Amino acid sequence: MNLEEYVRYYLNEMHNGDAENAYFSLIEADASIVPMLQDAYTQEINPELRAQLVHIISQFRLTASIPFFASGLQDPEPAVWKACLDGLVMLACPQSIQIMEDALKSEHSTSEFREWVQEAIDQIKEPNK
Repeated sequence: MNLEEYVRYYLNEMHNGDAENAYFSLIEADASIVPMLQDAYTQEINPELRAQLVHIISQFRLTASIPFFASGLQDPEPAVWKACLDGLVMLACPQSIQIMEDALKSEHSTSEFREWVQEAIDQIKEPNK
C-alpha cells in the first residue's frame, strides 16, 4: 500500500467511526502525508473530523504547517481553531507567536477566541506559569 492509499484508508476509517485507530495509525506515518491531510481538511465538512485532522497534523511538529494552522484559526468551529492553537503552541516559535498576536487584533474575533489565543501566547512566552 502506498502512502496515498494508506491515508485514504485511514481517512475512510475516521468517517466510519474508528477515529482513534486512524489517529494513531496516521501519526505513525511518514511526515510526507501532511499535505494529503491538509487537503483532506479543506474538503471535510464535519467539524469534529476537521479538528481531528488538525490534531494529527500537529503531531508532526512541522514549521511548514504554520500557515495551515494560521488559516485554521479562522474556522468558525471552536474545536477546530482550538486545535490550531494547540498546533501553534506545540511549535512554540516566533512565527507562531506572531500569528497568534495578529489573530488577537482581528476585529471579527470573539472574546472567547481572544481569551484562548492570549492563553496560548502566554503558554509559549511563560511556560512555567
